Amino acid sequence: KYNNHNKTLSQLLCFIRNVPKIPGYVDTVVPLHNPAEFKAHFRLSKAQVEDVIVALGPVYQNALCTKMPITHVLACLWTLSNQESYRGVADRFGISKSALMNHLHHFCTLVNTHLGYHIFWPVGEALHSSELGFARAGFPHTVCAVDGCHIPIRKPHVANPVGYPNRKKFYSVILSGFCTSNRRFCHITVGHPGSWHDARAFRLTPVAQTIDLDPLSIVPAGMHIIGDSAYPLLPQLMKPYRDNGHLTAGQKRFNRPLPPNLDSPLHLHTLHPFLASRRGAQTKGMIR
Repeated sequence: KYNNHNKTLSQLLCFIRNVPKIPGYVDTVVPLHNPAEFKAHFRLSKAQVEDVIVALGPVYQNALCTKMPITHVLACLWTLSNQESYRGVADRFGISKSALMNHLHHFCTLVNTHLGYHIFWPVGEALHSSELGFARAGFPHTVCAVDGCHIPIRKPHVANPVGYPNRKKFYSVILSGFCTSNRRFCHITVGHPGSWHDARAFRLTPVAQTIDLDPLSIVPAGMHIIGDSAYPLLPQLMKPYRDNGHLTAGQKRFNRPLPPNLDSPLHLHTLHPFLASRRGAQTKGMIR
């Protein structure tokens, strides 16, 4: 019986298909990318990828107790940065879909737990730098810009899922992002139902709540945040003039979209590379 069992097991193993992969992509193709191509693919420079590995290496753990594999890091960054399926990414990096999903979940957990300090509200020199960038774009005394976008999700298993389909009829949660003039996130709030208006989602962010309680702690006197017409007009939040058909030339000029140059606050999806590249990310209007 033991021999028969081994024979049957061997026969079954013969039917297991070795799924072909792209051989040597990380070892042979990735090193050929110039700096611009590498950053276009992974949204980080080679030096920044090394910084990520150095920062997460001490807290990375796996069953084999090995170091953080560069292949897994690049596969996770590629998944986050491109509109490619898990099957395509797994094939490109020579791993299985299940392994890719496990690595991605682990990687995102590590980033969220140990690298969150890179997202901080601008103060001191960071505030001065952001103010100068907005001033060059024509908006002096600006701390940061705010906008929202929809992150597609599956139908949530909650008591009342009807609040999650947005006006484009797909399920989503709203991400409210605050960005400095150099396109760095300084605060993020995500999770509100997709049917909510941006103004409602904004009112429930810690930033808006702090503005109500202690505005000078995050927006110095004489400064403000800028947002599009979806947001409320506050002493600390500037928005475009409502177009009622009787705007003056100066008001129309104020409402005019900014040109897409490096010094201008643009769509939220251009302010952060990962948000720009995720599949189905829907963006609102131009930040004025």
